[in-house]
Amino acid sequence: MVWLRIESTEKISAGRSRFLVDENSDACVVDYLRKRKFNVKTTAERNLRHRDDADIMAVAWAEDRILLTHDAGFVDEHRYPPCLLYTSDAADE
Repeated sequence: MVWLRIESTEKISAGRSRFLVDENSDACVVDYLRKRKFNVKTTAERNLRHRDDADIMAVAWAEDRILLTHDAGFVDEHRYPPCLLYTSDAADE
């Protein structure tokens, strides 16, 4: 799996980046992104709560969204293409 670390000096375009945030993520993630004008949808908003990981990934893929998750089930790179997975440890860095 290829991981890309974004340095603090790099800018991410809020106009182009689209996110799907799953139910295992904290609401502060959604708030943070929306305050910075990112295009964010949650699994709750898309009626995907408690759905299978494959369904959630399919929606993210179809809508050309970056999936933000705290669900370790998405780590299987043979089953799912690379996505952005964060943990509480990573958020503290």
